[in-house]
Formats: sequence, structure tokens, C-alpha cells
Amino acid sequence: WSTCHIYQRQKKLRSFMADRGIAMVSYGCLGSPGRKNNPDIGLPNMLENLVVKSIAERHCVCLRFLIQSGIAVIPKSATPGRIKSSLDIFAFSLSDVEMDSISELHSGKRLFTYHRVKHDGNYLFSEEF
Repeated sequence: WSTCHIYQRQKKLRSFMADRGIAMVSYGCLGSPGRKNNPDIGLPNMLENLVVKSIAERHCVCLRFLIQSGIAVIPKSATPGRIKSSLDIFAFSLSDVEMDSISELHSGKRLFTYHRVKHDGNYLFSEEF
């Protein structure tokens, strides 16, 4: 699994994995807005982003974007309504325009840092850390 969300799309890692037939699984796919000590990365909460909100009036956007990009997601919620809406992402598709709009939100910023592996010489994508 890897941190992968609308602000950190992991293009190089996804390409590397796809070339080897490995499926990417997204951790922190909604940015973990309820997490204590969530870092301030200088970007709005994903669910409050204006692009996401404008599309979200019609769809559960962040999860569908990742699924439609070929990434498995692990959404976390204890709220029955949110759990149901997470399952509803298979009932629709985002348009090409919506996918492009969300793709443009990529900033390369991480919500989770992995200090123990950050400087490991075996990690192939250090520049994406």
C-alpha cells in the first residue's frame, strides 16, 4: 500500500507497479481528515476542495477518482452513512472532464510521512517522498 490521493497521485510508483503487474492500494485515500495531528500541507481538506465539492454534489468523488484510476482504496469510517456512500462509488463513473479537473489537483504533498524508510537506499522513488 501507499499514500495515494488527489493531492499525491504517485505517477512514477504507479507506473513502476503496473509494469510489474502489481496493484496499488491507496492508504489515506480521503486524507484522514479526522486524524489527530494531521500535518498542515497548505492545501484544503480534500473533501472541502472546491473542485471536489462541485463534483461531489453529484458523486462520492475522491474514492471514485482513485478506483477509476485503477487504484484499490481502503476507506475508513465508523459512520454508517459514509460507509454506504463508499459502496455507492460503483454505481457511477466520473466524466473525462471531471477526472481531468481532479487530476490537476496533484501537488505532490504527503499527508503521511514514513521517516523510517524515507532515506532507505532501496526505495526507488525517494524523490516522491
